[in-house]
Amino acid sequence: MLDLSSNGFGDESLPSCLFHNNSVVEELHLSSNNLKGSLGFVAGLCKLRKLRHLDLSMNLIDNIHWPCLSQLNSLQALYLRQNQISGTIPFFVSNLTSLVELDLSRNKLDGVVFFSMFANLSMLEEINLSNNRELEVETEFPTYWIPSFQLQSLKLGNCELNKRTHRNIPSFISTQYNMDVLSLSYNSLQGTIPFWLFYNATPSLRSLNLRGNHFHGPFLDQPFKNETLKVTYLDISNNNIEGQLPRNFDVVFPDLEYLNMSTNKLEGFIPPSFGNLRFIATLDLSNNYFVGEIPYRLTQNNTDLISLILSNNYLHAMPRNFNLTGLQVLSLDGNIFTRPFPITPSSVPSLLLLDISRNSISGNIQDWLPSTFPYLVSLLMRENHFVGVLPASLCQMQQLHYLDLSNNHLFGSIPSCLNNITSWLEDFRFSDLGIEWNFNGEEDAFNVNFATKGNIYSYEGLPLYHMTGIDLSLNQLTGDIPSQMGELRALHSLNLSHNSLIGYIPESFQGLENLESLDLSHNKLVGMIPPQLIQLSFLSTFNVAFNQLSGKIPYENNFATFNKDSYIGNLGLCGPPTEVNCSSTTQPHHKEGDNDEEQSLLDNDLFFYSYVVISYLLGFWAVIAPLLLCRNWRRKYYRVVDGCIDWCSDRLFWCLYYIKNRHW
Repeated sequence: MLDLSSNGFGDESLPSCLFHNNSVVEELHLSSNNLKGSLGFVAGLCKLRKLRHLDLSMNLIDNIHWPCLSQLNSLQALYLRQNQISGTIPFFVSNLTSLVELDLSRNKLDGVVFFSMFANLSMLEEINLSNNRELEVETEFPTYWIPSFQLQSLKLGNCELNKRTHRNIPSFISTQYNMDVLSLSYNSLQGTIPFWLFYNATPSLRSLNLRGNHFHGPFLDQPFKNETLKVTYLDISNNNIEGQLPRNFDVVFPDLEYLNMSTNKLEGFIPPSFGNLRFIATLDLSNNYFVGEIPYRLTQNNTDLISLILSNNYLHAMPRNFNLTGLQVLSLDGNIFTRPFPITPSSVPSLLLLDISRNSISGNIQDWLPSTFPYLVSLLMRENHFVGVLPASLCQMQQLHYLDLSNNHLFGSIPSCLNNITSWLEDFRFSDLGIEWNFNGEEDAFNVNFATKGNIYSYEGLPLYHMTGIDLSLNQLTGDIPSQMGELRALHSLNLSHNSLIGYIPESFQGLENLESLDLSHNKLVGMIPPQLIQLSFLSTFNVAFNQLSGKIPYENNFATFNKDSYIGNLGLCGPPTEVNCSSTTQPHHKEGDNDEEQSLLDNDLFFYSYVVISYLLGFWAVIAPLLLCRNWRRKYYRVVDGCIDWCSDRLFWCLYYIKNRHW
């Protein structure tokens, strides 16, 4: 066995002595290099007649000489995943009669491959052709073919499966009695999930992924039997499965560790039997039509729950006692909860991500967060009815990456202690907390929905690791922006818009070196835009519209890319990109913390009352003075007044006369 993986080898940098006819190498690992698959390189590989295991995964191979490789009759494992191989899979592969494992996933394969070409590979146990979007895999033609193999793992996700034959689940699977893993995700498969997939075939099936297809009807299309299945991983999300779930779910799937039924049309109550799934670690029932209360047993320490995702349903209540010591992710956003949850650091001591956004929860935010969650990474509470001031206890959440309290009724000032949160001061990875990022290596267990740059983004995978943000917009916050916020060097997004903040934009914001989005619009900020902000090289979204800012707009570096919409509603601002020219007199720049700050003339109370008095005097004497100075004007004025009085008296007389006659 020779392992040369994860170096920097190209085709020509491998030693030539490696490839000779008398080589005794049986297992060769060359993954994660810079190999391109030149003809000379492949010809050298084909001399290794005793080769049983070949791993060329994660290289830059764009072509492969299949006729040559097909001569390696001893080859048992061929890994070519995550390269740039194009074209179709030739029939030569069927000559590899000793083949046990074949992985061609994550390439650029296209054309049509008839699965019957593998029929005579009696040793074949694992095959992975997934993530070749242009590759057509046809399993139903010819109509009758009998596989000689017994697969343990079949992965055909994200390719064109049975495009020419009604997009059904491959029928040959019913003959695979040793199958442990089956992944047919994102294949546009249609119809109902066949009952035989669970009961009449694949009795050893443990992992089933049917995510992202067009399956419809109930789950399943026949009544559940009280027969125990061995499935531990089940994903039927992003389909059109409808109806209610069976009550005896725990009896049929007692060993479930991962269950994802999100984005379907399931309805009714969440079966209480879910609380009996002892090994369940991830449960995702989001984006359905479930109603009622979260089952009591599901919120107790009866399970191994790490991630509970119930977003976007019609749930309205939670049991009073909540106790899940291993829970790390709790997503209840987009429901109709109205009361605060019985969640405390003692009931969920391991909680990392909490999302209760888009509900109708009311109450004082200080009462809702009576103490800190020491490991909390994401706190999302937007679009509720919370009131009160921002509690200083937030500053004790040292690992906080995402804070979204927008669109509530919070008031008071922004705590000046936010610079105590270390994750906003320096780069920090979730992995330092030991969080379970993936389950079964296929899909991320969760994501975070966070608004920045004017849009809501769903962060998962690597972007989730690095993103940080604060959103306190759409509240009634007052007071100055704390200068200490300029110390949050690792912050990527800051939104304080639509509040009643006063004072100046802190010059300390020049320290937000990783900031990409800054929104301070719709406040009452005054003074100049600090020219030091042009040092923020990553800033791509900037908005200070509808404040009371004045002075010249910085127009260098990134600031030269912002249009006038970023500054609209500030009558005192001048210079590009606005059309207002700055005067030759430079306006004084107000420093933060000065006690002798000057007020503008228009904001002075003395100026306002003086203006009212002067306007009254001018208006009064503009009418009275001509009458005193000119006799003819006085006579005309008196005649007009007398005429008005006569007209009104006449109308009043006839009105009374009419009423009197009508009464009689």
